[in-house]
Amino acid sequence: MALRAGHVDLWRVSLDDHVADLSARRAVLTSQEAARADRFAFPENRDLYVLTRGRLRTLLGGFLDVAPRSVRLRLGERGKPELDGPHRAAGVWFNVAHSGRLGCIAITTEGPVGVDVERIRPDVATSGLAERFFSAPEVAALRRLAAPAQERAFFECWTRKEAYIKALGTGLAERLDRFAVSLGPGCPAELRWVADGPTEPPQWTVSDVDVDVGYVAAMAIRAPQVSVALWP
Repeated sequence: MALRAGHVDLWRVSLDDHVADLSARRAVLTSQEAARADRFAFPENRDLYVLTRGRLRTLLGGFLDVAPRSVRLRLGERGKPELDGPHRAAGVWFNVAHSGRLGCIAITTEGPVGVDVERIRPDVATSGLAERFFSAPEVAALRRLAAPAQERAFFECWTRKEAYIKALGTGLAERLDRFAVSLGPGCPAELRWVADGPTEPPQWTVSDVDVDVGYVAAMAIRAPQVSVALWP
């Protein structure tokens, strides 16, 4: 297996489509990962973790030419999973996201990458939440939309922002109102504004990813003109 320059490869992992793979995916987990899976309170969350983590190990093992269980992983300084030991020199970057019954895995050689997926939930897409976490330009753009368009636009904005901070690796230390992404029907995904880095937006690729009905997903990476390839 080989990763292509200028691409981010993204795989979707669905409980509805891949539940038959559970035993095979669990078999490649480390004992620590299996123990973590067993600590999930809800079977759906446990099974999605097993499927996604097992698929990640299988993919990384193929790219690194090692057995899936031998892939060495660690948590970075702010808790973002990354390759460890001799595998760090391979220059392979990845990120994982989960929501509902769907997981997404992004892998690339282009640099630190972020991916986010969210199940569309009307009870979450509220103006109050947007005003609390979105930047002023994003809140203003959301308010200009007709009510039927606001729900999906909310989640498109949310996933683009989450993908960006996951690519940065800063997690909750990054204030969501200190940068802005595009928002609204027909607006291509992009980073529009960064308070502490006015020259940053052109350096980034932000892309929406059509993963499944009822879900919204996005990918972000600090590399211009990167394409996304979606795999089943």
